[in-house]
Amino acid sequence: YWARIGALVYGTKIEDAAASGFNELSISNDKLNEAAEFRVEIYPDFLAEECKKLFFSWDKLPHKRSY
Repeated sequence: YWARIGALVYGTKIEDAAASGFNELSISNDKLNEAAEFRVEIYPDFLAEECKKLFFSWDKLPHKRSY
């Protein structure tokens, strides 16, 4: 929203990031879009399985640091 992009493409959900220790915003894309002054096209689940595999790989790293 703040970057004023026209489209958002993502592969995993907030819950997927949280399960790997990341602290992301808990507001959904749909709610953010409802509050916005302009519309952002949202394309969820893009390469979802491949993206989830990145989290699995992250989880196996010995010296990872979540924020």
